[in-house]
Amino acid sequence: MKIIDNPLPGVVLIDKVKFEDSRGVMVKTFHEPTFKSLGLETNFKECIFNISYKNSFRGMHYQTGEDAHDKVIHVINGDILDIVLNINKDSKAFGKFFSTVLSSSNNYSLYMSKDYAHGMFVLSDIAIVSYMTTKVFNEKTYAGVRWDSFGFNWPDYSNNPILNERDKLLPELGSL
Repeated sequence: MKIIDNPLPGVVLIDKVKFEDSRGVMVKTFHEPTFKSLGLETNFKECIFNISYKNSFRGMHYQTGEDAHDKVIHVINGDILDIVLNINKDSKAFGKFFSTVLSSSNNYSLYMSKDYAHGMFVLSDIAIVSYMTTKVFNEKTYAGVRWDSFGFNWPDYSNNPILNERDKLLPELGSL
């Protein structure tokens, strides 16, 4: 594993270790000594995966208070446009965002600290995405920012995303 980019404080794009042979592929998504050497959190409490369809958008989600958590995103199959948004009002990076394509072919993972909301737009017909968090999800501290309220220049193909009702009702960044 190695760092590819460190675009914002608390955000790290990681190139994972990948092994291929005649049987298939094995990818190492987490290695505690490497994460520690990179100064990243290693105390993960929950691992979740989702299966999403083309043009679906999930986000921009985060947890508040004691449940705020660091997160690592991995794409097992497919391609996503992954977006992180700094929601820490005390940070010089507040309101700044970073996006990148994560896919099963480019072998990257994205690590983000608790200062970020996270979202993903599915580019492929289907995407299987796994993420690890340093805290367990708590419905009471769930929060988010509306996907189209923070100045991100969305690509033309994303102008009509598939959203759930909850994400449509999230507040704008300016109301945080």
